[in-house]
Amino acid sequence: MALVIRGLAALIAVSFAEHSLVGAFPIVRRINGGASKDEESHQSVIRRHSSDPINWTNRAVEPVPEHESTASASNPSVKPDQHTRKCEREAICLGFLGRLGDNLYELEQAVNFARKNGHCYVEAPRGGAIRSIINFEKDGLFKVFKDAPEKSGSVPCRTMPMIGSDCGDRCGFWGGSRRIAGYTVPESRAGLQEAIVEGGLLKCTPEMNPLIKEDTLVMHMRSGDISNISDGNRYPQPPCAFYQKVMSTGNNNLAFSEAVIITEPDMQNPCVDFMKVAFPRKIQVLSRSVTEDACAMTKARHLAVAFGTWGPGLSRLNKLLLNLYVPWGEDEGVTSSSYGGQLSALSDGRDHWFHEAIFEGRTSYNQHIYTFHGFSAGDSGFNNTKMTSFSTSGISVRVIPGLQ
Repeated sequence: MALVIRGLAALIAVSFAEHSLVGAFPIVRRINGGASKDEESHQSVIRRHSSDPINWTNRAVEPVPEHESTASASNPSVKPDQHTRKCEREAICLGFLGRLGDNLYELEQAVNFARKNGHCYVEAPRGGAIRSIINFEKDGLFKVFKDAPEKSGSVPCRTMPMIGSDCGDRCGFWGGSRRIAGYTVPESRAGLQEAIVEGGLLKCTPEMNPLIKEDTLVMHMRSGDISNISDGNRYPQPPCAFYQKVMSTGNNNLAFSEAVIITEPDMQNPCVDFMKVAFPRKIQVLSRSVTEDACAMTKARHLAVAFGTWGPGLSRLNKLLLNLYVPWGEDEGVTSSSYGGQLSALSDGRDHWFHEAIFEGRTSYNQHIYTFHGFSAGDSGFNNTKMTSFSTSGISVRVIPGLQ
């Protein structure tokens, strides 16, 4: 009887330890479950992995052979992978918060973290706006290294730690925020190219964008959810002169012969009409499904982005990119403080917004940074006449040449 009692006590102790140390040990999840009805929805979905069915049996993690470098012809700037050169049969659990642009940042961080810390997979939750452009399998599991072992059976899933915990540059994204942390743009680009683009997960097809040719400039002009923000201090959009200058001189100091504007159906951004008048018969305006518009930005060889997460996030998935045009640079004495508004707030103790889009070094494409002298976040409200009256003479441009 004493032996039986001691045996029961040991089992209870093991069970308690496993339940109390969920944060320290991988959670084993079954790879199953059907697709959610809201997979195509553009609304955000947050799915906590702790609510999933859990098998509390510990599994030994099986190491796999070393993978090759992530450097490729599409990413000549990316040196042989500096992360761990082998991965384990584990996944990083990803939860989506916010809309498509935020989802892209969250995906980017999870892929970065998995690659840097030797995990073979990332597991995306059901739903999320990002499924508009990425075709995750039903279980949400995908490989972050193309030569990682094929998934089978159950895979341990670890939650990515947040910035602020004691994990240094091994941390993930800021909790509830979109901020990029601990990884460079080339690292992020290499990871997403290998995991998502080369992994065949993008929903983009060639017939989606017949208007976009090799010499077409694609310009993103945001409106929609920010159209009713009158003062411009939040979500500050670039002046129309930014797009005008890119169109006039951004093609190796020459003008582009044609351009496509990607915008929301409300057409409230004043730069849409401004550019159609400034460049008659040279501008096409597209406002279609989220899938089609996002895919247009992943296929553009020449891409001008607006303030937000869409442009930087989608540019990482663009394998054809030759020129990236980024507003709100901080050169020749202009600072985030002089811009004010959200641009100043975002750089408080962290990085500056334009660094979410560009890398201060050589990449596989040219980076064009546009600084505005005499135009602030407060001037960027759609009802502010300075949006259309600000001159290209008040813009300076810095180019970081690519490696091509």
